[in-house]
Amino acid sequence: MRITVTIRQVRDDGTEAEVDEDLAAALEESAEQFAGLAGWAGDESRYLDHAEREKALTDEGRELQRRLLQAT
Repeated sequence: MRITVTIRQVRDDGTEAEVDEDLAAALEESAEQFAGLAGWAGDESRYLDHAEREKALTDEGRELQRRLLQAT
């Protein structure tokens, strides 16, 4: 399974605006990690029990949070 994430800015009224190139570049690594994690959760994680999936998601979720904080 492959999932892709697109970074785009959506205003409150639903219209889209250009995303600042520097911000998009900074968030690219986090978006790739999220896509990989979502793909893993939807496919490969089925071989693990609940506790193993929870631990993996907790660990990867913390890393994703760290990357998002660094990016912004």
